[in-house]
Amino acid sequence: MSPNSEHHARSAWQQPDSRQRKSAATALVVCFVVLASGSLAQAPDSPRSPFIDDFLTIEKGYSSKYVDLAKAIPAEHYDWRPDDQVRSIREVLQHIVQTNQGLIQGLSGGLPEGLDHNPADIANRDELITMLEASFSAVRELVKGLAGTPASAPLQSGTGSRTLGLNVLANTQHFGEHLGQLVAYARSVGVTPPWSR
Repeated sequence: MSPNSEHHARSAWQQPDSRQRKSAATALVVCFVVLASGSLAQAPDSPRSPFIDDFLTIEKGYSSKYVDLAKAIPAEHYDWRPDDQVRSIREVLQHIVQTNQGLIQGLSGGLPEGLDHNPADIANRDELITMLEASFSAVRELVKGLAGTPASAPLQSGTGSRTLGLNVLANTQHFGEHLGQLVAYARSVGVTPPWSR
């Protein structure tokens, strides 16, 4: 492996700095706030957007894998991390809950009971898994309300003018990135993802 390749491999495990995390979170939340504000509201008889249905199918697949893998990893491994500069298994799951909380707040202006506290404060594995499941479920229910909105609908966010489609795809990419991270972590502690057995 070349020095550049080795540096890239190490960098891939590093957490983004606080400015990057805040910028990404702000972009996602702002785009959904704009959407929820009614600027893209559709008439009740608007045709259903297959784009949103496709996103919901993909999101359901991701949420199922996150929850199944979280349940497969024993509690004693939840604080495992490959390096002290990156998130632990517990922190990856907490980060996904926090991301979902940001989307929920952007769409509804608040958080439902059970999701109205910081997942970083949850030490119990089963309680964290319950919150993870609830956060995915809440996102799905809120996004279903966007079914009449086309993927090409323009949005203004902290990163400029983008479409609903691009923003939703960015969220999907984020799920994929951290699921891959969690799979690597699980295999490192001897856990095979349930869907690969």
